Amino acid sequence: MQIFPLRDLYNQVYHIGSVWLSKVLQLQAFLPKGPPPSFSLGHVALAILEIDNRFIARKQLALNLGLGEGAVRTLIDRLKRAQMLSTFASGCRLSELGIQVYDDINDKLGPFEPPSIQLWGKHSFGLRMKRIASEIGNGLELRDTAVRFGAVGAIILVYLNGRLQMPGLSDLTNEHPDQARTIISTVRLHDKDVILVTWAEKTHTAKLSALSTAINLAKKHAMIS
Repeated sequence: MQIFPLRDLYNQVYHIGSVWLSKVLQLQAFLPKGPPPSFSLGHVALAILEIDNRFIARKQLALNLGLGEGAVRTLIDRLKRAQMLSTFASGCRLSELGIQVYDDINDKLGPFEPPSIQLWGKHSFGLRMKRIASEIGNGLELRDTAVRFGAVGAIILVYLNGRLQMPGLSDLTNEHPDQARTIISTVRLHDKDVILVTWAEKTHTAKLSALSTAINLAKKHAMIS
């Protein structure tokens, strides 16, 4: 594995089409020297999704992210300095660049609210990651990464030849057809897409664990020559 300097990594992920990742990674250049901030790149991606194409108050954003208001002020400052955010006295909204990153996150990661079925816990969050089935092996590393980022549990599903599968474990379409149909009707899938569903004690933790796992996976594969 070859590790690229951070600037080269921006270029690498940009050329493979991950505008969202290149921009989120660029925020590291705005972090001050000294103790790290009390938020992660996962919080940055989640903040962009939570702000959406609307105005949001700082206090509400802090609640949605599970962060203190001081940490959110710092996060907002980083996004503003990266030209992804416009700020006002009572809150903020995404800039034109921020909306571009938001759209790219939705396109590449396809965040969705999982249907209520017995496969996962109550506070759950899902991502549909485009055509990366060949990158995840049996999915155990992806699951373990999600748990490390705070999830209580995680399920990885792969869509191949019109069937939902748990890699190396079972064919969900064959063994649990009703659940498979429910998932397929919720998420627009293409062959080789991967679904990651995480759940946690709180909704924002489920979201954060899924997004952090996706960032970790994207960075890993962007750094392989």
